[in-house]
Amino acid sequence: MRSARICAALLAAATAFALLGCATESTTNDALPQLLADPKLVVVRCLVKAGLVPPDYTVQKLSAFLEGAVEDMTDFDPTHPEAQKCLTAGGIALLIDRTPGSG
Repeated sequence: MRSARICAALLAAATAFALLGCATESTTNDALPQLLADPKLVVVRCLVKAGLVPPDYTVQKLSAFLEGAVEDMTDFDPTHPEAQKCLTAGGIALLIDRTPGSG
């Protein structure tokens, strides 16, 4: 149980660090509450900045992508290291089992 708490704390710290890093890019203070309120927006901005999705990529597109089947994941490669950083920044973890016959 202790290791689960440590992992949760590390994830929280990584998320807070990523949010802080993205928040410093904002030019107005009133944009900060919206950014912190929607972790998926953090992911989208990160993916765009990394060049993994086009600039018009939206939170709605990300939500549909995350709710789809693995075979339908064509927006970006969620296993790409930069994509993993972006997903982690928004507190999203994906476990993709691509073995034949899985789920």
